[in-house]
Amino acid sequence: MLIKQIFFVLSCYWLSGCDFQANAMHLPLNVEAQGNNICVYTNNKRTFLDESDINSKYFIYIINPGNNNEKKIQYDFTIGENNFPVEKKDCLLLPIDNLNLNQPYDFYISTDKLFTVRVCILREGSEYQTKKVHSTENCEE
Repeated sequence: MLIKQIFFVLSCYWLSGCDFQANAMHLPLNVEAQGNNICVYTNNKRTFLDESDINSKYFIYIINPGNNNEKKIQYDFTIGENNFPVEKKDCLLLPIDNLNLNQPYDFYISTDKLFTVRVCILREGSEYQTKKVHSTENCEE
């Protein structure tokens, strides 16, 4: 099952010309800085998961699209351990220190649908911020 989902995400990424932002196959995803973490949530009540099955899995992928070596980060969750992150108050917190600042990243939540957004993580003084971008190379848009 995991291999199928990874294959699906990578196939969609390739078929989209490496730019999900221009592709209608995705649903919007919200990514915000919250302290030293990234808060990820869908703001969509439909999870596209069998929520009665506590073993239903969903995955979060973080990919640096401008990096030829494609640094990929993956987290996997089950409904029994973590509620699906629909609202901001239920967001999944991911550590910022795994990411480079001032570089675009594609964030994906994969169920049988794909939620996605491209953002840059910026630092303003002692605070982190996120900025939606379209570029695969830089955060200046």
